[in-house]
Amino acid sequence: MSFGFYVSDSAAPHRLLNIGGSNAGLQSGLFVFPDEDLVIVVLANTWGIGSNSGEMNSVLLQRLAAICMGWPPPPPVK
Repeated sequence: MSFGFYVSDSAAPHRLLNIGGSNAGLQSGLFVFPDEDLVIVVLANTWGIGSNSGEMNSVLLQRLAAICMGWPPPPPVK
């Protein structure tokens, strides 16, 4: 269930629409880069102790986009 997409800041180097979430037993993330014609979707059955849905949406999907488009990888999360 969601109320809409997050939209990147106008100063971002690449326009991005994204949404993600989790429920008991699963996580999901969707990144849409409309200017690059790139859509990345990740569905995983990881949830609970030790899992972090923030990693799914901020780290994993950004790294996949960087690999697909040849962009520099995002900085590691501390």
